[in-house]
Amino acid sequence: MRADKIVASLHQLQISVATAEPYATTTNIPHAIRIALASIDINLLRDALIKIREIIEYQIDL
Repeated sequence: MRADKIVASLHQLQISVATAEPYATTTNIPHAIRIALASIDINLLRDALIKIREIIEYQIDL
């Protein structure tokens, strides 16, 4: 599973996440996503986290 495909799928759902690439401090970039939490309604956050889990667990739309 590639982080860039997960990020692209989440962006289609209007969930903003990033790959680890811009934040990596080594040449070996992990396949990871960065979730930035801001001032967001707790219910919207819960729904977004559930969608993130579903995309990762079930590889929806990948």
